Amino acid sequence: MMTEIFDGYVKDHGTNRDALDILLVHQYGNYVVQQMITICTSALMGKEERRLSPSDLGMYAAWYEQLL
Repeated sequence: MMTEIFDGYVKDHGTNRDALDILLVHQYGNYVVQQMITICTSALMGKEERRLSPSDLGMYAAWYEQLL
């Protein structure tokens, strides 16, 4: 889902806003962004239930950087 939000969504040509911008100002969409941040930070802090491979950790780190 995060990959789709960051890379798969075509910008709205009328407003030049991407999916993350739209979610941030949406009544329920901002909850999705909050959960994205929670998921990334818990993975990077090692609080995930399963052990993540270095490539998975890199993926979460990249997503976290995009959210920042």
